[in-house]
Amino acid sequence: MNILKILNNIDSRIIYLLLAVAVISPMLLEIQLPIEPDEYAATAHKAIEKTFNEKDKKILLSFDYGPSTEPELGPMSFAIMKQVLLSGNEVHLSALFPTGMGMMTQTINKIKSDSELQDLGINLNENIFELGYAPGGEAVIKGMLSDIPKIFPEAKNKVKNLCDYDFIVSFSAGSPGSKEWVQFAGDQSATQCDGKKIKVTTGVTAVQVTELLPYVNSGQLQGILAGLSGAASYESLNGVYGPASKNMTPQSFAHILIVILIIIGNITYIFLNARDGSK
Repeated sequence: MNILKILNNIDSRIIYLLLAVAVISPMLLEIQLPIEPDEYAATAHKAIEKTFNEKDKKILLSFDYGPSTEPELGPMSFAIMKQVLLSGNEVHLSALFPTGMGMMTQTINKIKSDSELQDLGINLNENIFELGYAPGGEAVIKGMLSDIPKIFPEAKNKVKNLCDYDFIVSFSAGSPGSKEWVQFAGDQSATQCDGKKIKVTTGVTAVQVTELLPYVNSGQLQGILAGLSGAASYESLNGVYGPASKNMTPQSFAHILIVILIIIGNITYIFLNARDGSK
């Protein structure tokens, strides 16, 4: 029973140390766990791949997040942007968050330093167009549906309105973000664009997923990328073991350790209570 008492009173510093080892070890050893793509990421990937199998298409990526959520949303934006650029189509970028501009620049820099894109000689300066940031949230989206140059004057010779896009992706850490793009762009497009329905999908932090699943199930969203696992799933579908996939390994090890500690805690609690009750 002494061992049960010891396990029941593990110093919190030991737990933190074990957690640090669980996180750091797979990173140092470069352990790679297989990534099984989830169905929601597969739906988004299939929809984008099917849309951009043809040339002369445009996608709008909205960077609606900041540095605190970059580890989850950054890999998604890179993966989707690269996928569309490899198809030879245009990628346009906007932001509903002021901090989104920094995330946009960071993603562009990663794209421009990507060896595969460099080797293929894709003209990134021509195929990437930055609309920029505009304050106003849903009002900006409503305005873009009718007249983009009125909000982003530099877009005058590029696009007229959201109807010129074949797909919209919001990388969202809150509001304004995914919901607003669905409600004021995707849902309204059939009426505003002479029957053309703009497809919309999103990449969000893990805590947002449950509130957006009804939009996925109704078909208003073409799948969803759910947090770090969603980003890793998308990388896997692109045939790449990228930063999200690499970060999934230490996260998985940490989760396994936490589950083990919970099991140990429950076992010691049951046995010690049973012993005390028999006295």
